[in-house]
Order: sequence, then C-alpha cells, then structure tokens
Amino acid sequence: MAIISRSSLTVALVILCVLAICLDSVEAGRRNKGRRKQGRDKSQCKYRAEKTKECDPLTNTRNMTLTLKRGDESACPNTHVIALSCRKVAGCEYSGKVAQWTECDPITSRRILVKELDEGSPESCPATHIRVRRCKKGSRGKAAGDRMLRKKERKSARREARKEARKEKRKQGMKDRKGRKGKLRMERRMRKGKASEE
Repeated sequence: MAIISRSSLTVALVILCVLAICLDSVEAGRRNKGRRKQGRDKSQCKYRAEKTKECDPLTNTRNMTLTLKRGDESACPNTHVIALSCRKVAGCEYSGKVAQWTECDPITSRRILVKELDEGSPESCPATHIRVRRCKKGSRGKAAGDRMLRKKERKSARREARKEARKEKRKQGMKDRKGRKGKLRMERRMRKGKASEE
C-alpha cells in the first residue's frame, strides 16, 4: 500500500481547487454569452442600405432604398425610401449654420439636415440641400440628452453641497478658535487680577 505524504496531499487539493475555479468561470462565461444574445431588442428596426439610384437633374435628389435587416415585421416596414441630395452644384452655397438636425427617426435610425439656398441662382441651384446621417449608437434623441443634463445637474448639486459643507466647517472652526481665545483672555485677566490682589 502506498503511503501518501501530507505535502503531496495538499498539492493535490490545491490543483483540484484551481480546476474547480477554472471550470466555474468558463460556465459563467457561457451563461453570460447566452444572456447577451437573448437581450437583443426584437422591436428595434435595423435596415440595410442599398445602392442609390442615379441623380434626378430636375429635383437634384437621388433615392436610397433601405431594406429590413432585423426587427419585428409587424412594427417595421420592409422597405423605406429616403430622398438624398445629389452633389453640390458649383456656385451654390447653402445655409448650414442656421439649419438644425432633426430628431433621430426610430424606424430608420437616421436624422436629416435640410439646408436652404443661401447664394447662387435659383435656376441652376436646387432650393434645398438634404443631408442624412446615422444616429449615434445608444442615442435615442431627446431622451439621451435629457439624461446627460440630469447627470450634470446632479453632479453640480453634489459639488455645491460639498462646497457649502466646507464653508460651514470653516465657520465653525473660526467660532471655536474665537471662543478659545476669548476664554484664554479671561483666564489671563483673572490670573492677573488674583496676582495683583496678592
């Protein structure tokens, strides 16, 4: 019969513990991966952009067709057509600083900027220039901006509260010092008074 020493037994126990921890972490990773896949929002519409058609010289626009890539077919249309402006015509300037981007369209996940004609002849230049951009991921339009504003307000409120607490602490410290100094003066006067009486 083989005799097992204590040191070899402890080594074997340590190896078993390490293996158990490794297996547990691998299993946890598998479970989380499955949750990530299940967590996708089925109601969110995702579109694939197809090639745009040729530019129409009369309207100076081209149509881009978006086909449904992922999402609930009852809530999301299968195709969506967006009219885009063609390239700028030479000599036409548009007012970009005045124009505002629209809110993020939840169906197409795009926002639009419409620029009005600023300089150039109305005969050769189209009246508007349209730009389309994808919305930033995680941006849900106004709600995301509101969330950031609330976060900034909370942060500034905490900062102001800390500042007020420091001021109060300083005031309290000044009162304590003045009180101690006053007591010391009174004690000195009393000592001097006792010394002069003697």
